[in-house]
Amino acid sequence: MFEKLCQMLSIKKTQSSARHPQGNSQFEHFNLTLLLMVELTAFTSKTTVTCILDA
Repeated sequence: MFEKLCQMLSIKKTQSSARHPQGNSQFEHFNLTLLLMVELTAFTSKTTVTCILDA
């Protein structure tokens, strides 16, 4: 599901340390923002996140 979202948004994935993901605060902030946007879209359209990404 995350890979499909990255493709849709033309996002190139990068690796960060699994033990210290908070080391990349800009990325962590983006993840939180993206999660909130997807949840809000799913809530307002009364559908599931999976349905949004499969469209």
